Amino acid sequence: MKLQTIGKNPNKPMLALDEQGKKIWYFAEKPAYDSAKANLQEGDVIEIKLADQEREGLQVITFIKKIGTDNTPPPEKGGEGHKCSECGYPLKDAKYTKCYNCNQKAKENKPTSSDFPKCIDCGKALKDSKYKKCYVCNQKNPVKTEKKSVYTLSTQESIECQNTNNAVSRSLICLQGQIDRNDICDVIDMLWDKFHSKLK
Repeated sequence: MKLQTIGKNPNKPMLALDEQGKKIWYFAEKPAYDSAKANLQEGDVIEIKLADQEREGLQVITFIKKIGTDNTPPPEKGGEGHKCSECGYPLKDAKYTKCYNCNQKAKENKPTSSDFPKCIDCGKALKDSKYKKCYVCNQKNPVKTEKKSVYTLSTQESIECQNTNNAVSRSLICLQGQIDRNDICDVIDMLWDKFHSKLK
């Protein structure tokens, strides 16, 4: 197998190989493409390693070297920089944080049901400590909870003042033309005191 052409576009690295007189194009991983560009010339007899999966219908070269050189292919296991958080084993993809073996160990070391809170009626293990009863027992005999007021004292006072102001403004709309403009402030104070004492 001979190297025939190195693709010019670095964003879409491709290599053409001469296989038994036929020019066949392959995609190349970035390290393989850079290595071919730096170390190989057209017509060199080469050795390649291919990825398991194709890209856009073409095979992908993961490693390339000139026959007779001492370059060794990269290790088969895992990608660069992505390692298991527990044992350091190289991982295939960044979306995983643990290798298969460490995941299996974590499953075996799951907390037992005695570590979880239990239902006060039947003793069944609960998912969270904020619950006192399991769903079935709570349906039969619900847990009594104290209802706390959502509003604080200042919020209650604010609501009363807003209601009083609303009542005063509606009253003034009704009294338009019936009271003198000079007396309007006294009327507002009088209405506000009356409504506020009534709406408490």
